[in-house]
Amino acid sequence: MNITDNKKYFYVLFLILVIIVWIITFLSANCCFWDDDAHYSIYFPNENLFSCLSFNSEHGGGYIGFFLSKFINFKLPILFNIHPANFINSGSALIKGCFVSIMIFLISKNLFISKRQKNIYLVFLIFLFAYFINTVYFTKSWVIAVNYNFYRYCFSLIFFSIYFHYL
Repeated sequence: MNITDNKKYFYVLFLILVIIVWIITFLSANCCFWDDDAHYSIYFPNENLFSCLSFNSEHGGGYIGFFLSKFINFKLPILFNIHPANFINSGSALIKGCFVSIMIFLISKNLFISKRQKNIYLVFLIFLFAYFINTVYFTKSWVIAVNYNFYRYCFSLIFFSIYFHYL
C-alpha cells in the first residue's frame, strides 16, 4: 500500500465516522428527560458533582451512568450558560454521536487483523453500525433516547472494547 491509498482509507473512515455522528445526533435530537432520566440524571438538593460516585446507591456500571448523565445533561450546559432542556436536543445529542462512533470504531478495530483487510474493515464498520441502529433504535429499546441508559450501557462498551483489544 502506498501513501495515497492510506490517505483514501483515512478519508473514507473519517467520512463514515462523521456520518455515524450525524445519524445518532439526528436520532437523539428530539430526546427529552424521561424514564430513568427523571430520577438518575437530576441533581438533588445539597448534591455536588462527585457525590453520585459515593458507591452507596447503585451497583456496577451505574456509577458511570450517574456521573456522565448528571454532568453532561445538567452541569455542562450550566457551565456554558445554556438551559439543560435546550442542551439535550443539540449538545447532548452531538456528544452521544461522538461516543457511539468511538464505540463502533473500537469494537470493529478488535476484528482488524491484517493490513490487507482494510476494505473488509470498512464494510464491517458500516455493518456494525447498521446492526447497532437496528437493535437499539428500531426495536424500541430507547437506549439512545434515555440518557442514563445510554451512558450506562453504550458508554461502558468503549472500555470493554479497549480491554478486549489488549487481551
